Amino acid sequence: MGYYPPPLGGISVHVKRLGELLEKLDIDHRIYAIGGRDFRSRHLETFSNRRKWSLRYLFRRKEDLIHCHTMGWSEKAFYLILAKLTRRKILYTFHSYRDGIQTQKGIYRWSLKFVRRFGDAFIAVGRDDYDKMLADGFDEKRMELIPGFIAPVDEPVELPSDISGFMKEQQVVLCANAANMNRYSGEDLYGIDLCVELVGRLKEKGKDRVGCVFFLADATDLDYFERLKDRVKELGVVDRFLFTHDKIDFYQVMRRCDIFIRPTNTDGDAISVREALYYGVPAIASDVVRRPEGTLTFKNRDIEDLVHVTEDAIVKLQDTDTRASQTLLNKGRDYGMDIIRIYEKLLACRLTDEKGN
Repeated sequence: MGYYPPPLGGISVHVKRLGELLEKLDIDHRIYAIGGRDFRSRHLETFSNRRKWSLRYLFRRKEDLIHCHTMGWSEKAFYLILAKLTRRKILYTFHSYRDGIQTQKGIYRWSLKFVRRFGDAFIAVGRDDYDKMLADGFDEKRMELIPGFIAPVDEPVELPSDISGFMKEQQVVLCANAANMNRYSGEDLYGIDLCVELVGRLKEKGKDRVGCVFFLADATDLDYFERLKDRVKELGVVDRFLFTHDKIDFYQVMRRCDIFIRPTNTDGDAISVREALYYGVPAIASDVVRRPEGTLTFKNRDIEDLVHVTEDAIVKLQDTDTRASQTLLNKGRDYGMDIIRIYEKLLACRLTDEKGN
C-alpha cells in the first residue's frame, strides 16, 4: 500500500523498486497505489476512491501480508483495521517520523496509538526516526532500522537532448531534485532557492563553468517557480541552471553528474543521497538529520557554508586519485533484501534461497 510514479518522489520510487525486486525474485505481490486514475495490471492497481476499493479488497484479495507506505495516521489505522478484518499481517515503513505523538490530536493521536499497539512490525528508514519512535513508545522488538534505498533495475537510457546538451556545455555539473515546491517552517523545503543562489555565487567567484540540472517532478507553486526563474536571470546564470520536468528516473541524470546536492530543511533518510553514494557521486546535504557515512554536510539554510563545501568538493573532483579512493570508500549498498528478510520473518517461511535468488 502506498504511492507509485508518477510523480517521481522518494516513496513512490521506493515502492516501484521494491515491486521490481519482488518480480525479479518471482515473489507473488500486488501494489495498491493511492491517487490517480483507476488502473489495474498484473502487479499494480491504482485507485481514487478508497471506500469502493476497500469493499472490493475485503472479499477479493488473498495476500498474507500488507506492507504499508502511506504517510497519514488515519490511513495507517484504516489499513490496520483492514488487515485485522482479513487476518493478515501488516508491516509499516516510516519514510519520515517528524510528526510524533506530541504533535497529534483527536483521531490522529488515537490512530497513532492504535497503530503502535497492534501493528505487527515497523521499519524506520533513518536513525533519527528510529530513535523518535522508540521515545514515543514503539516496541523495540517489532522495530527495524532499514534505509530506504533499493538499487534500480539498471537500464541505461539516452538522456533528453536538452539535458545532455546542457551538461556538455559545463565543466562541472551539479544536480538536485524535488518532488514538489512545498514549504516547511515558512521556507523552501527542498532548497531550490539555495541551488539557484549556489550557482550564482560560484559564477561570482570565477569558478570553472559550474552548472546545475534541477529535476523538478511537479511545479506545484507556479508563482514561486516564476520567481525562481526570474532570480536565475538576475544572477546571469540562465546558461548554467536548467530546470527539467522530463519523465525519466532522476538517477539516470545523477549518475552522469559530478556532484549531487540535497539542501532540504527537513528530511528523512533520503533515497537520493544513498543513490548518489551507490553510484560514486559525491553527495552534499544539509545537516537537518544524520546523513549516511560519506555524505558532505553543510549548515541548514546557510548559503555561505553550502558554497564552501561545494568548492571543496569541486577541488577534490580535479584530483582523480582522491576521487577514486573516495568513491571506493563511500560506495553505498542496496537494502532491498533486508526488507525481504522481514517478510520471511513475519510469514515464518523462506521466500528466497540464502543468496537471495
